[in-house]
Order: sequence, then structure tokens, then C-alpha cells
Amino acid sequence: MLQTPHPLDPNLIDFGLDHEHRIYAPCMQKWAVVDAVDYWHFVRYAWCIKRCKRGKEYLRRAVGINIDGQRVQTLSLYLHIEIQKRVGPPPSPHHVKVDHRDGDEWNCRRSNLRWATNAMNSRNIHGSHPHDLIEG
Repeated sequence: MLQTPHPLDPNLIDFGLDHEHRIYAPCMQKWAVVDAVDYWHFVRYAWCIKRCKRGKEYLRRAVGINIDGQRVQTLSLYLHIEIQKRVGPPPSPHHVKVDHRDGDEWNCRRSNLRWATNAMNSRNIHGSHPHDLIEG
């Protein structure tokens, strides 16, 4: 579902500084920080919070696939994964996860995201490996 930004949205004000662009969750008390180029692409969608098994929360949106007017499947699109897909494809078929370098799931800036294997992602659960992880 597309949504129009609120006219008083602080992201629409040009402060002339390095401004923090935010994609808000429905409660408006949680948000993901993104780069300006990604803000203008993703702000038009309605996002909700999805809590994962380990207690981390991510912004996601549901997309329905319809055939002949009937919903056949609903997909979950996660903000951090969609941003990383815009940067480029994974370097190998084994890089199936998008890892937050600093461990902060609300920091979705491009510089904080990277493709990772399952093992790499598991080693960086709390941002304890913010440097580039090497497979092995």
C-alpha cells in the first residue's frame, strides 16, 4: 500500500545539514535510519514491525501475489534486505543474509549493511564483528 508522507514529516524539511532520514513504524516511536536515496524510495510504503526469534525487530511490509483476482501468496519484504538489493546482488549464492555491521537492526544505512553467509551473520549477532567478516 502506497502512502503519502505527512506534510510535517521532519524528513521533508531541508535543514541544510547531514540530516537523519527515518522510515517510521506505525507506532511512530520506532524508526529505521536510512540514506536519503533510500528514504525517497521506501517512504511511500506502509511498514510494520516484525519481531524475530532472537528478539530483534525489523521493519517489513507484506506484498500479496494475486492470480485471477485471488490471493495465492503473501511475501514479507524486509527494509534492510530491500535496501541491500538496491546496492547490488549477493557476491555468491551462499550470501543469503543481510547483516548489520554494528548489530543495530534500526540502522539501515547502506554503509551499515552487507551481504553475509549464515555463519558470518551468526558471528555478528550483537555487532561484535563490525569489520568485514571473512568466511572460514
